[in-house]
Amino acid sequence: MIPDTIEGNPVTSIGSHAFSRCSSLTSITMGDSVTSIGRQAFFWCESLTIITIGNGVTSIGGNAFASCYSLTSINVGAGNLNYTDVNGVLFNKGKTVLLTYPEGKTGANYTIPDSVTSIGDDAFYGCSSLTSITIPDSVTSIGVHAFFGCSNLTSIIIGNGVTSIGEWAFRFCRSLTSITFLGTAPIVGADAFSGAAEGATAYVDERFAASFGTEGSTWAGLTVAIQSPFAITACGFVNATTFFIEFEPAGAGYRVMSSSTLDFGNAVEVTPTLQPTRASDNRFEFAASGSRNFYRLEPVQ
Repeated sequence: MIPDTIEGNPVTSIGSHAFSRCSSLTSITMGDSVTSIGRQAFFWCESLTIITIGNGVTSIGGNAFASCYSLTSINVGAGNLNYTDVNGVLFNKGKTVLLTYPEGKTGANYTIPDSVTSIGDDAFYGCSSLTSITIPDSVTSIGVHAFFGCSNLTSIIIGNGVTSIGEWAFRFCRSLTSITFLGTAPIVGADAFSGAAEGATAYVDERFAASFGTEGSTWAGLTVAIQSPFAITACGFVNATTFFIEFEPAGAGYRVMSSSTLDFGNAVEVTPTLQPTRASDNRFEFAASGSRNFYRLEPVQ
């Protein structure tokens, strides 16, 4: 435990690299007097299993817990309004994903909520069980090393709000083959996609193709594939109350609209019971009302 005082002096911060590479450290509890945790403070503490963050912490530096491969539990004090631990994910004020437990302990397909505005440095570093991820339109930045070494990550959907991707963000994601961009090309740091699978492809909406390049060209080390506007390939009733729509090309980034008239002047968005979350998904299902309605798909703006 880190005490509140040492020789009568209050402990208010944990400095950068303070416990870096302390291979025998197994647990850490911070007193409420601590207000900040420095960059790489617990970097590569490979035996660290439990962290308890005190109520007073208001800032956590980049890479603070990176490469803590044995980490199984993060406890955030009830009085700490700056950080929260939800389903194994550490959030900064509910807006930034700071850290998930190594080895993908959050599950193979973690869903980032729409309240998140950024993915912090090293947020999913080394999550080897992560196989796919959808980054919502609310996210504007993806941090340095954010998905570094996610060796089983195969597909990513990047929302149209992302304007920057940090260096080495997806480096050594050796299974990564499909990256779908729903908006214009973001600013990309050095080697962001280096070490991805051979032939890894950036799937780009043709509306934003000019910012990525021509079909078959290379952008950020990825092969550009321009996707034409989608087409509905099948639709109908699953049962008496559930309707489905299938479309191509597959992928997220679309929504279902419902209208009582063909001009869709009074259209409202449908809440689906099944919707695409990965680049390979191509089906919506939703409850159909008893009245006659018209449905259509449209890109999420």
